[in-house]
Amino acid sequence: MTTFKTMKVGLAFGYFVLASANAASLQQVLDHAWAAQQDKWRSEAEHHLAQIDLSQAWTPEPPKLGVSHTSDQLNANQGRREWEVGVDIPLWRPGQRSNAMDAATVEQRAFLARQSFEKWKLAGELREAWWEARLSEAEVRNAGRKLELLARINADTARKLKAGEVAPLEANQAKQAELDARRELALARAAHDKAFRSFQLISMGAELPDQAEVLQNSDPEHPALSSAALETESANVQLKKTSSSSVGTPELALSYTSERDAFDEPYRGRVKLGLVIPWGGGAQNRAQVAAINAALSTAQINREQIVRQIAMQQRVAVNELQLARDNAANAGELLELAREKSVWVQKGYQKGQFDLAFYLKTLQEEWLAQSLQAKSELEVARAISRSNQANGVIQ
Repeated sequence: MTTFKTMKVGLAFGYFVLASANAASLQQVLDHAWAAQQDKWRSEAEHHLAQIDLSQAWTPEPPKLGVSHTSDQLNANQGRREWEVGVDIPLWRPGQRSNAMDAATVEQRAFLARQSFEKWKLAGELREAWWEARLSEAEVRNAGRKLELLARINADTARKLKAGEVAPLEANQAKQAELDARRELALARAAHDKAFRSFQLISMGAELPDQAEVLQNSDPEHPALSSAALETESANVQLKKTSSSSVGTPELALSYTSERDAFDEPYRGRVKLGLVIPWGGGAQNRAQVAAINAALSTAQINREQIVRQIAMQQRVAVNELQLARDNAANAGELLELAREKSVWVQKGYQKGQFDLAFYLKTLQEEWLAQSLQAKSELEVARAISRSNQANGVIQ
Protein backbone atom coordinates (compact mmCIF):
# COMPACT_ATOMS: atom_id res chain seq x y z
CA MET A 1 0.00 0.00 0.00
CA THR A 2 3.03 2.31 0.00
CA THR A 3 2.17 3.19 -3.59
CA PHE A 4 -0.65 5.37 -2.26
CA LYS A 5 1.90 7.74 -0.72
CA THR A 6 3.44 8.25 -4.14
CA MET A 7 0.00 8.72 -5.67
CA LYS A 8 -0.96 11.43 -3.18
CA VAL A 9 2.10 13.51 -4.01
CA GLY A 10 0.38 14.34 -7.30
CA LEU A 11 -2.29 16.29 -5.45
CA ALA A 12 0.15 19.12 -4.69
CA PHE A 13 0.37 21.59 -7.56
CA GLY A 14 1.12 25.27 -8.29
CA TYR A 15 -1.08 27.68 -10.19
CA PHE A 16 1.14 30.59 -11.10
CA VAL A 17 2.92 28.83 -13.97
CA LEU A 18 3.48 30.49 -17.32
CA ALA A 19 1.93 29.01 -20.41
CA SER A 20 4.89 30.38 -22.38
CA ALA A 21 8.53 31.08 -21.63
CA ASN A 22 8.03 34.85 -21.61
CA ALA A 23 6.62 36.38 -18.44
CA ALA A 24 3.93 39.01 -18.90
CA SER A 25 2.35 41.50 -16.54
CA LEU A 26 -1.13 42.95 -16.72
CA GLN A 27 0.39 46.31 -17.70
CA GLN A 28 2.10 44.74 -20.73
CA VAL A 29 -1.09 43.03 -21.81
CA LEU A 30 -3.10 46.23 -21.31
CA ASP A 31 -0.63 48.28 -23.35
CA HIS A 32 -0.77 45.68 -26.12
CA ALA A 33 -4.58 45.61 -26.20
CA TRP A 34 -4.85 49.41 -25.97
CA ALA A 35 -2.39 49.99 -28.81
CA ALA A 36 -4.66 47.98 -31.09
CA GLN A 37 -7.49 50.49 -30.47
CA GLN A 38 -5.63 53.70 -31.27
CA ASP A 39 -6.90 54.03 -34.82
CA LYS A 40 -10.44 54.70 -33.64
CA TRP A 41 -9.22 57.69 -31.57
CA ARG A 42 -7.00 59.31 -34.20
CA SER A 43 -9.67 61.27 -36.07
CA GLU A 44 -11.17 62.71 -32.90
CA ALA A 45 -7.72 63.69 -31.61
CA GLU A 46 -7.01 65.53 -34.86
CA HIS A 47 -10.40 67.26 -34.59
CA HIS A 48 -9.60 68.64 -31.13
CA LEU A 49 -6.16 69.86 -32.24
CA ALA A 50 -7.81 71.62 -35.17
CA GLN A 51 -10.34 73.25 -32.81
CA ILE A 52 -7.50 74.60 -30.66
CA ASP A 53 -5.74 75.99 -33.73
CA LEU A 54 -8.99 77.60 -34.88
CA SER A 55 -9.58 79.23 -31.49
CA GLN A 56 -6.08 80.75 -31.62
CA ALA A 57 -6.50 82.19 -35.11
CA TRP A 58 -6.62 85.96 -35.74
CA THR A 59 -10.14 85.71 -37.09
CA PRO A 60 -13.06 83.49 -36.02
CA GLU A 61 -13.65 82.50 -39.65
CA PRO A 62 -11.49 82.67 -42.79
CA PRO A 63 -11.50 86.03 -44.61
CA LYS A 64 -13.52 86.22 -47.84
CA LEU A 65 -12.16 87.68 -51.05
CA GLY A 66 -14.54 89.13 -53.63
CA VAL A 67 -13.92 90.32 -57.20
CA SER A 68 -16.53 92.00 -59.41
CA HIS A 69 -16.61 93.66 -62.85
CA THR A 70 -19.19 96.06 -64.29
CA SER A 71 -19.40 96.86 -68.04
CA ASP A 72 -21.86 98.39 -70.58
CA GLN A 73 -20.33 96.37 -73.37
CA LEU A 74 -23.50 94.38 -74.00
CA ASN A 75 -25.81 97.42 -74.43
CA ALA A 76 -24.55 101.00 -74.98
CA ASN A 77 -20.87 100.09 -75.10
CA GLN A 78 -19.75 103.66 -74.32
CA GLY A 79 -16.70 102.40 -72.45
CA ARG A 80 -18.05 102.18 -68.91
CA ARG A 81 -15.86 99.81 -66.98
CA GLU A 82 -15.51 99.06 -63.31
CA TRP A 83 -13.31 96.60 -61.40
CA GLU A 84 -13.73 96.00 -57.69
CA VAL A 85 -11.63 93.85 -55.37
CA GLY A 86 -12.66 93.48 -51.75
CA VAL A 87 -11.99 91.41 -48.68
CA ASP A 88 -14.35 90.73 -45.75
CA ILE A 89 -12.54 90.00 -42.47
CA PRO A 90 -14.56 88.35 -39.68
CA LEU A 91 -13.88 89.87 -36.26
CA TRP A 92 -13.77 88.41 -32.78
CA ARG A 93 -16.22 90.06 -30.44
CA PRO A 94 -14.95 91.04 -26.97
CA GLY A 95 -14.33 87.87 -24.92
CA GLN A 96 -15.32 85.54 -27.78
CA ARG A 97 -11.79 84.42 -28.59
CA SER A 98 -10.88 83.60 -24.98
CA ASN A 99 -14.15 81.69 -24.59
CA ALA A 100 -13.41 79.72 -27.76
CA MET A 101 -9.87 78.91 -26.53
CA ASP A 102 -11.18 77.79 -23.15
CA ALA A 103 -13.84 75.59 -24.77
CA ALA A 104 -11.35 73.98 -27.18
CA THR A 105 -8.82 73.32 -24.41
CA VAL A 106 -11.36 71.80 -22.04
CA GLU A 107 -12.84 69.67 -24.81
CA GLN A 108 -9.40 68.27 -25.57
CA ARG A 109 -8.83 67.53 -21.89
CA ALA A 110 -12.23 65.84 -21.73
CA PHE A 111 -11.28 63.77 -24.76
CA LEU A 112 -8.02 62.65 -23.11
CA ALA A 113 -9.90 61.86 -19.89
CA ARG A 114 -12.43 59.85 -21.89
CA GLN A 115 -9.53 57.87 -23.36
CA SER A 116 -8.20 57.13 -19.86
CA PHE A 117 -11.70 56.12 -18.81
CA GLU A 118 -11.98 53.68 -21.73
CA LYS A 119 -8.52 52.30 -20.94
CA TRP A 120 -9.58 51.80 -17.32
CA LYS A 121 -12.68 49.91 -18.45
CA LEU A 122 -10.50 47.77 -20.73
CA ALA A 123 -8.24 47.05 -17.75
CA GLY A 124 -11.29 45.88 -15.81
CA GLU A 125 -12.35 43.55 -18.59
CA LEU A 126 -8.83 42.16 -18.82
CA ARG A 127 -8.63 41.64 -15.06
CA GLU A 128 -11.87 39.68 -14.97
CA ALA A 129 -11.00 37.60 -18.04
CA TRP A 130 -7.47 37.02 -16.74
CA TRP A 131 -8.52 35.57 -13.41
CA GLU A 132 -11.40 33.66 -14.91
CA ALA A 133 -8.87 31.95 -17.18
CA ARG A 134 -6.44 31.36 -14.31
CA LEU A 135 -9.14 29.86 -12.10
CA SER A 136 -10.33 27.59 -14.91
CA GLU A 137 -6.70 26.65 -15.60
CA ALA A 138 -6.36 25.66 -11.96
CA GLU A 139 -9.48 23.51 -12.24
CA VAL A 140 -8.01 21.70 -15.25
CA ARG A 141 -4.73 21.11 -13.46
CA ASN A 142 -6.52 19.93 -10.36
CA ALA A 143 -8.84 17.62 -12.28
CA GLY A 144 -5.84 16.18 -14.12
CA ARG A 145 -4.03 15.44 -10.88
CA LYS A 146 -7.16 13.83 -9.48
CA LEU A 147 -7.58 11.65 -12.54
CA GLU A 148 -3.94 10.60 -12.38
CA LEU A 149 -4.33 9.55 -8.76
CA LEU A 150 -7.61 7.68 -9.26
CA ALA A 151 -6.32 5.98 -12.40
CA ARG A 152 -3.40 4.61 -10.42
CA ILE A 153 -5.72 3.49 -7.64
CA ASN A 154 -7.97 1.78 -10.20
CA ALA A 155 -5.01 0.04 -11.81
CA ASP A 156 -3.71 -1.06 -8.40
CA THR A 157 -7.17 -2.31 -7.38
CA ALA A 158 -7.57 -4.22 -10.65
CA ARG A 159 -4.24 -5.92 -10.04
CA LYS A 160 -5.30 -6.88 -6.53
CA LEU A 161 -8.62 -8.19 -7.84
CA LYS A 162 -6.80 -10.60 -10.09
CA ALA A 163 -4.69 -11.66 -7.12
CA GLY A 164 -7.83 -12.19 -5.03
CA GLU A 165 -6.82 -9.54 -2.49
CA VAL A 166 -9.94 -7.32 -2.90
CA ALA A 167 -13.59 -7.89 -3.64
CA PRO A 168 -15.13 -7.09 -7.08
CA LEU A 169 -17.18 -4.33 -5.39
CA GLU A 170 -14.01 -2.39 -4.55
CA ALA A 171 -12.75 -2.73 -8.12
CA ASN A 172 -16.12 -1.46 -9.33
CA GLN A 173 -15.89 1.56 -7.02
CA ALA A 174 -12.36 2.37 -8.14
CA LYS A 175 -13.40 2.21 -11.80
CA GLN A 176 -16.40 4.49 -11.19
CA ALA A 177 -14.18 6.99 -9.40
CA GLU A 178 -11.80 7.10 -12.36
CA LEU A 179 -14.64 7.60 -14.88
CA ASP A 180 -16.10 10.44 -12.80
CA ALA A 181 -12.67 12.07 -12.72
CA ARG A 182 -12.43 11.83 -16.52
CA ARG A 183 -15.79 13.56 -16.86
CA GLU A 184 -14.71 16.33 -14.48
CA LEU A 185 -11.51 16.85 -16.45
CA ALA A 186 -13.41 17.12 -19.74
CA LEU A 187 -15.77 19.73 -18.27
CA ALA A 188 -12.86 21.67 -16.76
CA ARG A 189 -11.02 21.71 -20.09
CA ALA A 190 -14.10 23.02 -21.89
CA ALA A 191 -14.55 25.81 -19.34
CA HIS A 192 -10.88 26.72 -19.54
CA ASP A 193 -10.93 26.84 -23.33
CA LYS A 194 -13.89 29.22 -23.24
CA ALA A 195 -12.27 31.46 -20.62
CA PHE A 196 -8.91 31.53 -22.39
CA ARG A 197 -10.46 32.39 -25.74
CA SER A 198 -12.44 35.19 -24.10
CA PHE A 199 -9.23 36.63 -22.64
CA GLN A 200 -7.43 36.42 -25.97
CA LEU A 201 -10.32 38.18 -27.68
CA ILE A 202 -10.18 41.08 -25.23
CA SER A 203 -6.37 41.21 -25.09
CA MET A 204 -5.92 40.96 -28.87
CA GLY A 205 -4.08 37.65 -28.61
CA ALA A 206 -1.78 38.37 -25.65
CA GLU A 207 -0.53 35.70 -23.26
CA LEU A 208 -2.05 35.32 -19.83
CA PRO A 209 -0.14 37.43 -17.27
CA ASP A 210 1.66 35.34 -14.66
CA GLN A 211 2.55 38.20 -12.33
CA ALA A 212 -0.15 38.86 -9.76
CA GLU A 213 -0.87 42.50 -9.01
CA VAL A 214 0.24 44.35 -5.90
CA LEU A 215 -2.47 46.13 -3.94
CA GLN A 216 -2.32 49.87 -4.60
CA ASN A 217 -3.99 52.86 -3.00
CA SER A 218 -6.82 54.74 -4.64
CA ASP A 219 -5.71 56.93 -7.54
CA PRO A 220 -6.63 60.58 -6.82
CA GLU A 221 -7.17 60.99 -10.57
CA HIS A 222 -9.67 58.14 -10.88
CA PRO A 223 -10.34 57.82 -14.65
CA ALA A 224 -14.10 57.51 -14.23
CA LEU A 225 -14.35 60.49 -11.89
CA SER A 226 -11.97 62.64 -13.96
CA SER A 227 -13.85 61.90 -17.15
CA ALA A 228 -17.22 62.71 -15.58
CA ALA A 229 -15.87 65.95 -14.08
CA LEU A 230 -14.38 67.10 -17.38
CA GLU A 231 -17.55 66.25 -19.29
CA THR A 232 -19.39 68.59 -16.92
CA GLU A 233 -16.72 71.28 -17.27
CA SER A 234 -16.82 70.92 -21.05
CA ALA A 235 -20.59 71.49 -21.09
CA ASN A 236 -20.12 74.55 -18.87
CA VAL A 237 -17.56 76.21 -21.13
CA GLN A 238 -19.63 75.35 -24.19
CA LEU A 239 -22.58 77.07 -22.54
CA LYS A 240 -20.44 80.14 -21.87
CA LYS A 241 -19.12 80.15 -25.41
CA THR A 242 -22.58 79.81 -26.98
CA SER A 243 -24.16 82.39 -24.67
CA SER A 244 -21.58 84.96 -25.78
CA SER A 245 -22.42 84.26 -29.42
CA SER A 246 -26.00 85.47 -29.44
CA VAL A 247 -25.55 87.13 -32.82
CA GLY A 248 -23.51 86.30 -35.89
CA THR A 249 -19.92 87.27 -36.58
CA PRO A 250 -19.24 90.95 -37.43
CA GLU A 251 -17.10 91.61 -40.50
CA LEU A 252 -14.73 94.37 -41.55
CA ALA A 253 -15.15 95.05 -45.27
CA LEU A 254 -12.31 96.64 -47.27
CA SER A 255 -12.50 97.12 -51.04
CA TYR A 256 -10.72 98.92 -53.87
CA THR A 257 -12.57 100.05 -57.00
CA SER A 258 -11.11 101.18 -60.33
CA GLU A 259 -13.63 102.66 -62.84
CA ARG A 260 -14.28 104.91 -65.84
CA ASP A 261 -17.50 106.13 -67.46
CA ALA A 262 -16.39 106.31 -71.13
CA PHE A 263 -13.63 105.28 -73.50
CA ASP A 264 -12.02 108.72 -73.45
CA GLU A 265 -11.91 109.00 -69.63
CA PRO A 266 -9.07 107.72 -67.42
CA TYR A 267 -9.65 105.10 -64.73
CA ARG A 268 -10.33 106.43 -61.27
CA GLY A 269 -9.69 104.54 -58.06
CA ARG A 270 -11.41 104.61 -54.72
CA VAL A 271 -11.21 102.73 -51.43
CA LYS A 272 -14.20 101.71 -49.36
CA LEU A 273 -14.12 100.66 -45.70
CA GLY A 274 -17.18 99.24 -44.02
CA LEU A 275 -18.35 97.27 -40.98
CA VAL A 276 -21.05 94.61 -41.18
CA ILE A 277 -22.82 93.89 -37.90
CA PRO A 278 -25.20 90.90 -37.79
CA TRP A 279 -28.65 91.58 -36.46
CA GLY A 280 -30.86 89.01 -34.79
CA GLY A 281 -30.11 85.30 -34.55
CA GLY A 282 -31.43 85.08 -30.98
CA ALA A 283 -33.85 82.23 -31.73
CA GLN A 284 -31.11 80.00 -33.09
CA ASN A 285 -28.88 80.87 -30.15
CA ARG A 286 -31.61 80.08 -27.63
CA ALA A 287 -32.07 76.64 -29.20
CA GLN A 288 -28.35 75.93 -28.90
CA VAL A 289 -28.23 77.15 -25.30
CA ALA A 290 -31.21 74.95 -24.42
CA ALA A 291 -29.52 71.90 -25.97
CA ILE A 292 -26.27 72.58 -24.09
CA ASN A 293 -28.17 73.11 -20.84
CA ALA A 294 -29.79 69.71 -21.30
CA ALA A 295 -26.36 68.15 -21.93
CA LEU A 296 -24.99 69.93 -18.85
CA SER A 297 -27.78 68.58 -16.66
CA THR A 298 -27.17 65.06 -17.96
CA ALA A 299 -23.42 65.38 -17.32
CA GLN A 300 -24.01 66.60 -13.76
CA ILE A 301 -26.42 63.75 -12.98
CA ASN A 302 -24.01 61.25 -14.53
CA ARG A 303 -21.14 62.62 -12.46
CA GLU A 304 -23.07 62.30 -9.21
CA GLN A 305 -24.08 58.76 -10.10
CA ILE A 306 -20.49 57.77 -10.95
CA VAL A 307 -19.25 59.20 -7.64
CA ARG A 308 -21.73 56.99 -5.80
CA GLN A 309 -20.90 53.95 -7.94
CA ILE A 310 -17.16 54.27 -7.40
CA ALA A 311 -17.60 54.70 -3.65
CA MET A 312 -19.79 51.57 -3.56
CA GLN A 313 -17.33 49.58 -5.69
CA GLN A 314 -14.46 50.53 -3.41
CA ARG A 315 -16.37 49.44 -0.30
CA VAL A 316 -17.31 46.15 -1.96
CA ALA A 317 -13.69 45.60 -3.05
CA VAL A 318 -12.39 46.12 0.49
CA ASN A 319 -14.90 43.62 1.90
CA GLU A 320 -14.23 41.12 -0.87
CA LEU A 321 -10.47 41.26 -0.29
CA GLN A 322 -10.85 40.74 3.45
CA LEU A 323 -13.24 37.84 2.86
CA ALA A 324 -10.83 36.25 0.36
CA ARG A 325 -7.96 36.50 2.83
CA ASP A 326 -10.07 34.99 5.60
CA ASN A 327 -11.15 32.15 3.29
CA ALA A 328 -7.54 31.50 2.31
CA ALA A 329 -6.53 31.22 5.96
CA ASN A 330 -9.45 28.87 6.67
CA ALA A 331 -8.63 26.79 3.60
CA GLY A 332 -5.07 26.36 4.82
CA GLU A 333 -6.29 25.04 8.18
CA LEU A 334 -8.82 22.77 6.46
CA LEU A 335 -6.09 21.32 4.26
CA GLU A 336 -3.93 20.48 7.27
CA LEU A 337 -6.84 18.70 8.91
CA ALA A 338 -7.69 16.80 5.72
CA ARG A 339 -4.09 15.67 5.30
CA GLU A 340 -3.94 14.52 8.91
CA LYS A 341 -7.15 12.53 8.50
CA SER A 342 -5.92 11.05 5.22
CA VAL A 343 -2.78 9.71 6.91
CA TRP A 344 -4.85 8.04 9.63
CA VAL A 345 -7.32 6.51 7.17
CA GLN A 346 -4.53 5.28 4.92
CA LYS A 347 -2.93 3.43 7.80
CA GLY A 348 -6.29 1.96 8.77
CA TYR A 349 -6.96 0.92 5.17
CA GLN A 350 -3.61 -0.83 4.98
CA LYS A 351 -4.52 -2.73 8.14
CA GLY A 352 -7.96 -3.63 6.81
CA GLN A 353 -9.82 -1.36 9.23
CA PHE A 354 -11.44 0.67 6.41
CA ASP A 355 -12.72 -0.37 3.02
CA LEU A 356 -11.79 1.21 -0.32
CA ALA A 357 -14.98 3.30 -0.45
CA PHE A 358 -14.11 5.07 2.79
CA TYR A 359 -10.50 5.53 1.72
CA LEU A 360 -11.59 7.04 -1.60
CA LYS A 361 -13.95 9.34 0.27
CA THR A 362 -11.05 10.50 2.45
CA LEU A 363 -8.86 11.11 -0.58
CA GLN A 364 -11.73 13.05 -2.13
CA GLU A 365 -11.92 15.26 0.96
CA GLU A 366 -8.18 15.90 0.82
CA TRP A 367 -8.39 16.66 -2.88
CA LEU A 368 -11.25 19.09 -2.31
CA ALA A 369 -9.31 20.76 0.50
CA GLN A 370 -6.25 21.17 -1.73
CA SER A 371 -8.44 22.49 -4.54
CA LEU A 372 -10.11 24.94 -2.18
CA GLN A 373 -6.78 26.11 -0.76
CA ALA A 374 -5.25 26.71 -4.20
CA LYS A 375 -8.43 28.38 -5.44
CA SER A 376 -8.57 30.62 -2.38
CA GLU A 377 -5.06 31.90 -3.15
CA LEU A 378 -6.22 32.80 -6.64
CA GLU A 379 -9.30 34.45 -5.17
CA VAL A 380 -7.07 36.67 -3.03
CA ALA A 381 -5.08 37.68 -6.12
CA ARG A 382 -8.29 38.39 -8.03
CA ALA A 383 -9.67 40.44 -5.13
CA ILE A 384 -6.48 42.54 -5.20
CA SER A 385 -6.98 43.14 -8.94
CA ARG A 386 -10.61 44.09 -8.37
CA SER A 387 -9.57 46.45 -5.58
CA ASN A 388 -7.04 48.11 -7.89
CA GLN A 389 -9.76 48.42 -10.52
CA ALA A 390 -12.15 50.04 -8.07
CA ASN A 391 -9.38 52.41 -7.00
CA GLY A 392 -8.83 53.52 -10.60
CA VAL A 393 -5.40 51.91 -11.03
CA ILE A 394 -4.43 51.35 -14.67
CA GLN A 395 -0.65 51.90 -14.51
